[in-house]
Amino acid sequence: MTRQKKLDPEAASAHARKGQAALSAGHLHEAVASFRRSLRAAPLVDVHILLGRALRELGHEGSTDAFGAALVIAPTRVDAHNGLGLSLVREGRTAEALESFHRALELDVESNSTRFNLATLLASLGRHDEAAVHLGILAERSPADADVQNAYGAELEQLGRTDEALVAYRAAGPTAAALFNQARLLVQRGSLAAAERVVGVLVDLPLTPRDRADALDLRAGIWSVEGRALEAIEEHRRALEADPLRPELHSNLLLAMQYEPPARDAHFEAHREWAARHAPVSALPFSEPLPPASPLSESGRTLPRLPRLGFVSADLRYHSVAYFLEPLLRGLAGRAEVVLYSNSRITDSTTARLRSYSSEFRVVADLDDSALAATIASDALDVVIDLAGHTGGNRLRALALRPAPRIATYLGYPDTTGLPFDLRITDALADPPGSERYHTEVLARLDGGFLCYRPDADAPDPMPPPCLAKGTLTFGSFNTTSKLTPRTLALWARVLEATGARLFLKAPSFENPATAARTIDAFERHGIERTRVELCGFVASTREHLERYGALDIALDPTPYVGATTTCEALWMGVPVVSLVRENHASRVGLSVLTRVGLADLAVGSEEAYVRVAATLASDRERLATLRHELRPRMAASPLCDETRIAEQFLRAVLLT
Repeated sequence: MTRQKKLDPEAASAHARKGQAALSAGHLHEAVASFRRSLRAAPLVDVHILLGRALRELGHEGSTDAFGAALVIAPTRVDAHNGLGLSLVREGRTAEALESFHRALELDVESNSTRFNLATLLASLGRHDEAAVHLGILAERSPADADVQNAYGAELEQLGRTDEALVAYRAAGPTAAALFNQARLLVQRGSLAAAERVVGVLVDLPLTPRDRADALDLRAGIWSVEGRALEAIEEHRRALEADPLRPELHSNLLLAMQYEPPARDAHFEAHREWAARHAPVSALPFSEPLPPASPLSESGRTLPRLPRLGFVSADLRYHSVAYFLEPLLRGLAGRAEVVLYSNSRITDSTTARLRSYSSEFRVVADLDDSALAATIASDALDVVIDLAGHTGGNRLRALALRPAPRIATYLGYPDTTGLPFDLRITDALADPPGSERYHTEVLARLDGGFLCYRPDADAPDPMPPPCLAKGTLTFGSFNTTSKLTPRTLALWARVLEATGARLFLKAPSFENPATAARTIDAFERHGIERTRVELCGFVASTREHLERYGALDIALDPTPYVGATTTCEALWMGVPVVSLVRENHASRVGLSVLTRVGLADLAVGSEEAYVRVAATLASDRERLATLRHELRPRMAASPLCDETRIAEQFLRAVLLT
């Protein structure tokens, strides 16, 4: 006969009280020991629940057993079902966790904590519509609960209900998270002045270093969009000082520096500092170096196996990168196996087209650097190509782990990464001889240019130059306002003064009245009447966007960060572009593009020459009319639109350089 254990309720209560005190003080191991002593004295349901909480905070799998034991004793205890659900979430057992939360809600539909936990889990599973329903109920019950309102706003954003999301963030009150979310969402909506006001309130709060860095970085981004390049750079520096180990903050600073006049030695050292601080090269590479026999021989004869190339980007969607990546991928069809790694959850029709050119398409936004490197390594690539550099969503730290025999960088960023990658793909005009000293990568220069442009299939036919009918000539630019720096606007004012022409500027940020007013005021300070400058904001379709080029006789490139997509668009629509060439890649893309279509004379090396060439071209109405008819066929027949050329040269560069 088994002797029944004698219970000691008083001892159980005493140990439970000691455990609660230890749990409140954060002494988790001591709390667990006391709760177990209590349970040996008497199986109290409350103590099982407390033990489960302590074990969960320790990350111990035994927490699920503790909550399960509580439910054996009291199967209708809501807090036990809720606690079990949280423990199951920690263990990755999400289906069982959903069952626990739903059971808790069945027992008590008024349990706010259970509903919030359920909504949080649903959101993490991408079930945003269901999460929003639960958070909406909580927001009505607790309209002043900042955590609820912030979470509700986030789910409404995921569903595209941005007006309602902004209301939720405002209802959360003046908390750091709520203010940051408000400002970020206002930036996305183009309400820059309102966003800047919210950030001003945010930075006056007592913030953690991380929150302060995020706020300063957001304000720097606002100033950059407004063309306030030097102010933005200094604010990025302050953000990095607040949180110096955040690689994305450091990358944002490096990108902002591209908008100031090139100081090449300083820029190069800044990129090397990023690499030293954030991405020390792995001592144990994931893969061995390329064998002597590459998949493509010097004679061009292919070996039995097609080379495997991987491309890593957060911009595999409607984005300027895609305009130049798609023709390369089309040209690589049958020449290479392509694996695409998307560091974004955003997809659209462009994503679908890019995906069709790949053998595998992987969404890697949720993978940390080690996991992404291991994924790439398991795909057995010959070369992996970074398409981001120091732009948003880059995965440079993962690639620094050497997950493939060769690492290259291309297209998305106009400078070195600062990392010891094998190659940077460029051309001899964008990065002329001597540029090697400013790169940690070997420069692989493609003949005919490093870009290949895919014109939009819905592009309208070019219109005649408007000056022929109006008599007055119109210059213009469709570049983002971040490139419209004070130096650029001053230069364009000189062009207008020399020619008596008008200026037409188009950018989504001009929807913001403050940005528009600041731009007009800048021209007035340079003596240009506001009636001579016309601004255009967002347009709904690509075709309508391209039609607006019909308002221009001549396009003007900004400085020092020139256009790429906008330059190609202008040329496709028959509009010549005047470009100012400096020493660095960001200021030389115009030269590279214009040379391919026989307009190298429009890419000049000084501001004086820029004004002179613009004025000369403006006076040559016959040439403008001829270019309107000739540029599109000339461009279509040039290396700039030759998919076979870019694919063959790209393959040779990444495999044999």
